[in-house]
Amino acid sequence: MSNQPVIIAYAATPVGRLMPKPGDPIDQFEQDILSDLVIDSVNIAGIDKKDVGSLILTSPTPATQQLGFATFLASRLGLQCQGQISEVNNMGITGGL
Repeated sequence: MSNQPVIIAYAATPVGRLMPKPGDPIDQFEQDILSDLVIDSVNIAGIDKKDVGSLILTSPTPATQQLGFATFLASRLGLQCQGQISEVNNMGITGGL
């Protein structure tokens, strides 16, 4: 296997408001939304989750109470990443990072 990084699949949420308005009850947490996306990506790629070497997520919103969100999500999904687990944020080019 090559040591070159490769993106073999991706998933996205529908465009629109995912967070409730202030005062509305929370009906879906960030970890639930992102867990579904990671699972979809792994399924689309046709690989096993043990083959996921790194997990790089955009930084969650400041409203997220969970610290170390990427590490939390990797643990929740049972990913045994041998590479990096990180969160990135760079204005409009976050997806490109």
